[in-house]
Amino acid sequence: MTEDHRIIDGRYRLGGRLGRGGMADVHFALDTRLCRPVAVKLLRRTLAGDPAVRELFEREAWSVASLSHPAIVAIYDTGEDVDPATGMSLPYLVMEFVPGSTLQTVLASEQKLSPRRARR
Repeated sequence: MTEDHRIIDGRYRLGGRLGRGGMADVHFALDTRLCRPVAVKLLRRTLAGDPAVRELFEREAWSVASLSHPAIVAIYDTGEDVDPATGMSLPYLVMEFVPGSTLQTVLASEQKLSPRRARR
């Protein structure tokens, strides 16, 4: 887990990286205003200059925020923050933090999930 202790938008103190997707990195963070753990998804620096990628990232935020289901994390906030290393504006999503293992980790250790385990 990589560490990045900067504060995003004056509110979200980043901790270690939880995961990495095609467009973004997800970090554990603390919402310093509400004193609760959250997950912050930050668009990668290398992609932040591409308008098409930024639009896709924003559409993802809107799409997920419009859903409500126990198996889907809640979106708490969105915004943009200036990357101190590059001065570039980076979009972010703040999501509910759900403790536990990633599906990738579970599949690597169990190879196959029973239907009951998959539902859980």
